[in-house]
Amino acid sequence: MDLEWLDPLWPAGHWAPEQIACAGGRPVLASPGGHTGPVERDAVAAAGPEEPPALPCGFSPERTLREREPLTGQPRPGG
Repeated sequence: MDLEWLDPLWPAGHWAPEQIACAGGRPVLASPGGHTGPVERDAVAAAGPEEPPALPCGFSPERTLREREPLTGQPRPGG
């Protein structure tokens, strides 16, 4: 699973699930080539990731680290 947006939580669709499968993973909140929509935090938790990859569309690495903290509970590295 890979999150494309953090508020609301939005799993990546289209080509991202195919990349996950090619890397040996199992896409759980989206299908290759499919559209996605916002999901509840409970759906993300039920999918079972320890820490879902957060790759928000158009975010800088710094903004991604800053905004992932409420999602993961993990403080920003070095901060």
